[in-house]
Amino acid sequence: MGWMRGLAGLALVMVAMVGTVYWMGQRLPVEHRAVASGRVEAAQDVVWRLVGNPATHVAWRTGVIKISAQPGEEHCWIEAHRSMELTLCPLESVPERLKIVHVGGKDTRFGGTWTFALTPLSTEATEVTVTENGFVRPPLWRFAGHYLMGEQTNVKQFVQDLQAEAVRKR
Repeated sequence: MGWMRGLAGLALVMVAMVGTVYWMGQRLPVEHRAVASGRVEAAQDVVWRLVGNPATHVAWRTGVIKISAQPGEEHCWIEAHRSMELTLCPLESVPERLKIVHVGGKDTRFGGTWTFALTPLSTEATEVTVTENGFVRPPLWRFAGHYLMGEQTNVKQFVQDLQAEAVRKR
């Protein structure tokens, strides 16, 4: 009988932990903004080709395992990661300077936009700023994104990967 009481106590602790995580996630805002910038040692046109050609991202971006065309959407693509697929569609583009991409489909649990801004620093260096204006609806995902991963993780990783690929391309 004592083991049942212990099991009930453990179940109560687990429910309390999940409830606390849910409550903490519920208190976080649905929308967030994450920004990462970095100097990329490559000319602006080279950086633009890397950023602007999603078909090549699988070769140099951390976590991207496959890129495929979005059926029925001429300019959209699907980016496959280990645990999810994202639909991305271009919203705005100013060659070699600015690209804005919508992330997520209709009625998604998370999404938003990624903005890539390129500023030449010299003939062989470009400042890249990646801004995510996103939303996360499920409270448990908001908790994980804020407390476990950090909202800036993905944009920082993109800039790091871009810097490494530009150096590798030299």
